[in-house]
Amino acid sequence: MSTSPQRTIDIPVVVNAWGVSAGQAPHFRLLVDGVMIGEAWVAATSSTPYRFTATLDPDQAHRISIWYDNDGVVNGVDRNLFVGSITVDGQEVKSTDARATYDKGAVDGKDVVAGQVGLYWGGLLSFGLGEEMFGGPLVRPPPKPEEVITRPIPITVEAARGASATGPVRFKVLVDGKPVGEAEAASGTAERFTFGVTLDPSIAHTVRILPVDGTPAGALALGAVTVNGKTQAPPAPSNDGSVTLAVAAPVFQGSASDAAAPQGDAFYVAKNGNDGWSGRLANPNAEGTDGPFASLERAQAAMRAGTVKTTYVREGSYNLTNTLTLGAPDSGVRILGYPASRRSSAAASGSPASPMRATASGRPPCPRHRGWTSPSTACATGWPPRGPTTLRTRPPAGSSPTRAPMAPARTPCATTRAMSPPPIWCPAAGSRSSTPSGFRTRS
Repeated sequence: MSTSPQRTIDIPVVVNAWGVSAGQAPHFRLLVDGVMIGEAWVAATSSTPYRFTATLDPDQAHRISIWYDNDGVVNGVDRNLFVGSITVDGQEVKSTDARATYDKGAVDGKDVVAGQVGLYWGGLLSFGLGEEMFGGPLVRPPPKPEEVITRPIPITVEAARGASATGPVRFKVLVDGKPVGEAEAASGTAERFTFGVTLDPSIAHTVRILPVDGTPAGALALGAVTVNGKTQAPPAPSNDGSVTLAVAAPVFQGSASDAAAPQGDAFYVAKNGNDGWSGRLANPNAEGTDGPFASLERAQAAMRAGTVKTTYVREGSYNLTNTLTLGAPDSGVRILGYPASRRSSAAASGSPASPMRATASGRPPCPRHRGWTSPSTACATGWPPRGPTTLRTRPPAGSSPTRAPMAPARTPCATTRAMSPPPIWCPAAGSRSSTPSGFRTRS
């Protein structure tokens, strides 16, 4: 099998150096990927360009090294070499650049420090440079896809053979346009057909039920549709006999008393946790050496420091020492009630709780957007309020949360007064936000 020959081009390399002579001038060898391509005696006492040409593959990364090989002292004068920078194909890289390292003294890899200008101990100053420095394409690793926490959701459809049908009627169920399953209504009496689908419970979804191709309109009679245990009244069928339901995010969160444990990467917070643990286990292990975090503050710090951006909070009361504020470092984070709790909700300072995700600007999404996950960062009506944004959460749809008395200075945001469940609470005009007394989940 033949292979295409390796492509090489000539790249100019300039070493900007000066030195202090003692008996003789400092001397260096220039290496590319460990192979010497030139050398120079540095008699200059101010920064001077020493020019070389390297023949190399422009589509690969390369290491350019300056080996100062005659460090010494003569008659009390210390010979030294100074390298301010190198210039590769017209692009200057300082010796103090993060890509530079200095192997001091013997070139043995035992005393390697960050790059510096003065090579006082002799040794090797190296620059690890990517292919973009040599005229080749810049190849970056693909971004890691955002981890989506999902849970299984049951969908039950009541269906019967319509009056115009002459035989069994097949229909299919789609969620967000993707097929979930098919069934056949063979009786004139309504039957219940259950389908299972795994979804992200933090956002809204669309459920569509439609007869299979060729089925005349009116041949399928649909009754109630139950999503995650909550009955949805279907609208009137469209001309093709299909029914489409827009189902809000709280329906998929539900009371979750029998929900499966979360799937996907996440941190956990629990009353029996420990902030010295990894936070990656929902329960402490048998040895008592690892388990969930004990505080929301520790979970927030962990999400900021890594790629996992979801935290589940188990039932219990959590006292906050300070207001839990979402800022720019919290972009994309989600804090949710643990679904195995019988009724997982949370409150801070008596405010209703809601699973919330920060946007790229660090502001919470506008509460008028369905699912509380819109990337929108502001509304025409002035959401969010000025000042730091404090995390608020709300109970699942259909529950009746109790709300502790609010500080007199707090009033509901005008944009959220018509909402159900109750709104996020905002400081009244001219008032100052109070610090929450605690964060609790109720069972």
